[in-house]
Amino acid sequence: MLALRGAEDDAGAVATAVRAPSPECSRGPYRGRVSKDEQPVAPLFRVLDYEGIEVVCTVERWGAKVEQQHSELAHRQQDVMNAIERPRMVLQDRYYRNRKHHLVLTAAGRWLRVVVEYHEDPRAGRVWGMLVTAFEHRRMRSGDSLLYRAGEE
Repeated sequence: MLALRGAEDDAGAVATAVRAPSPECSRGPYRGRVSKDEQPVAPLFRVLDYEGIEVVCTVERWGAKVEQQHSELAHRQQDVMNAIERPRMVLQDRYYRNRKHHLVLTAAGRWLRVVVEYHEDPRAGRVWGMLVTAFEHRRMRSGDSLLYRAGEE
């Protein structure tokens, strides 16, 4: 269902489509949700991160963020899942307090960075994560804080 905000008037204001909020989850992340085109959101995978928190990646997110923007990872879903489950290190995002960067070093000597955004569901009393993006790079950016390094538990 769409609602229009700022419908064009004599002053020339432009109409902007605003989508009504997606239905609330009934039992966990993305259950009962719909995408922008009102299709059910299908999880591509669910995996537990290094702290035991469920992380979800939807078919829509994988296609838009990984396959289209980082095509070198299009067929490396298992590598992305492994980075979430068993990262070499985890960094706190410098801008978004609810995002963590899970990193593993690849055989090619590059870092695979998987960004996960965490959300709290107060009604269910739990935290869950959603894949934001995944990509490879050679150098680390400054400003992210180290949260976890494998072998330093």
